[in-house]
Amino acid sequence: MMKRFFSALLAIILLACSLPSTLGAYTVTKYITDTICYTLDTESGTLTFSGTGAMPTCKSNTNNEWSRNASATTIIIEDGITEIGACNFYNNNYVTRVIIGDSVKTIDTSAFFNCKQLVTVDCGGELETISDWAFSGCSALRSFFFPPTLKYLGSQSFFGCSQLRNIELPEEIETIYANAFTSSGYYNSLPSGINTLCGYTLELKGTSANSTTRIPDGTRVISIHTLTSQKSVTSLVLPDSLERILYQGFFNLTSLKEITIPGSVTEMEDFCVGYITDSVYSTPITNESFLIKGRGGTEAERYAEECDFAFECLCSEEDAVYIYYPDCLAGGTAVIGCPYCGKVYSEVPVLPADAHAFGAAQIEPATCTTDGRIYKKCSLCGYEKIEGRINATGHKPGTSPIITPATCTEMGSIAFVCTVCGKICEDQTMYMAATGHVVTDEFTVVKEATCTENGIKQRSCAVCGEIVETEEIPATGHRPSGKWTVLNPSVASDRSISRGFRVKRCRNCGLALEYEYFYVGDLNSDDAVDMKDVRLIKKFLSGDYVGTIDENADFDGDGSLSILDLRMMKHYIS
Repeated sequence: MMKRFFSALLAIILLACSLPSTLGAYTVTKYITDTICYTLDTESGTLTFSGTGAMPTCKSNTNNEWSRNASATTIIIEDGITEIGACNFYNNNYVTRVIIGDSVKTIDTSAFFNCKQLVTVDCGGELETISDWAFSGCSALRSFFFPPTLKYLGSQSFFGCSQLRNIELPEEIETIYANAFTSSGYYNSLPSGINTLCGYTLELKGTSANSTTRIPDGTRVISIHTLTSQKSVTSLVLPDSLERILYQGFFNLTSLKEITIPGSVTEMEDFCVGYITDSVYSTPITNESFLIKGRGGTEAERYAEECDFAFECLCSEEDAVYIYYPDCLAGGTAVIGCPYCGKVYSEVPVLPADAHAFGAAQIEPATCTTDGRIYKKCSLCGYEKIEGRINATGHKPGTSPIITPATCTEMGSIAFVCTVCGKICEDQTMYMAATGHVVTDEFTVVKEATCTENGIKQRSCAVCGEIVETEEIPATGHRPSGKWTVLNPSVASDRSISRGFRVKRCRNCGLALEYEYFYVGDLNSDDAVDMKDVRLIKKFLSGDYVGTIDENADFDGDGSLSILDLRMMKHYIS
């Protein structure tokens, strides 16, 4: 019996050992935008993104299922996705391989920052931009394919990739930050000083530059931030191969007072040289008395003029040309010198000639609006002899008109564009008269009239809303009330009589128009309440009084004069 039990137990153990290790594996698909979803397959360890458009931007502290999932060691970005958003896989310590589809054009800031287990990245064939810190801190990264479409490598994009040694960039790349590969395996293998990659300078290797710093021969581009804040640099020697100096390539070099720019340089970006930093706001400011030397008429002269730097033209007698030549027939003195700075190297007497040294006839074509000409030019003095005129061709209007509708105040037009020069054919343009305003029937009150101030009412155009008529509304004037308003009664709480104060107000604005002091019961206005007033009330009540009785007689305040008022008056008198 015991043997059978152990045999059964052993069979159960063997069966459990034979079950696949992926028993707990699963696959999940979720949308992260309206058009992009991811599929996580824990059995294969892949995280696949599919759909169209740009992946969203994440925060560096994001901890969602796709950014740092321990079950995914391979990330696949399929065709259709155009951009890997910032910080999407920030601090992912599990991914070892990334496969990027052909449609991705941008890997945004810090997208794979500090992915310490990442070894291989296979980029698609349309990638153009790798932004700042995109792969910074990926210390295990060994293999990265830089496609031929790549145009831009941002600041510290591969900083600290200590295992990345083989770097092959496309020759057509347009911008590389000098610190893009700082502390990478490739950078660490270079000698101290300024080094180049694909014709671009890399960030200075070492703590300080030499006082006279030479840029290596063959360098085509001074990268962004090649030399920054190196106080020891007093002289820069640039090679004749140099073509471009990018933004802040030589920035905040406080001891550098002048630089010679080769004639081969065709582009100098903002603040590329001659600027130092404001100590308070880190704002680029000009280095006082900075001098740029170079050939006249080159990018160096343009940059100096635009930035208001002093410029020294490095012309020579070998480059001198006639900067003045007298009329051949009159003779005189010709001047040989630099056409840019005007420096004179020599003067040559010219005897009067029998004729100009005309070359072959030249044609200046006519345009739609200006005549052309056939002329010959003297190769010595530059005199031009007109051989003939070519009439202006006139515009050739297209068939699709540009219609500008007329407004209430401005004319409209029907115009045609010339198919040759692209300008409006004025002689073909038809104009439409302004429509005029459509004035509303009703005025709109914008300011109500008051008792003392005029109001304002306006009428506008029903089409454009412009105010076309404004009128004043006359002030209404005060409307006196027929009754007194007592502000201070003359009957105190102890039933005693004292002098009161009352006003007659304007019914509209409440302004006091009349006022007086009074006593209740003082009907004859002698400032006393006595039997004379009593007799007046009696006459009024008996019908013997001709006239009206002041409302002062209304002791009980009921709005009418009665026997009760007479009794109350007698009470006060007594």
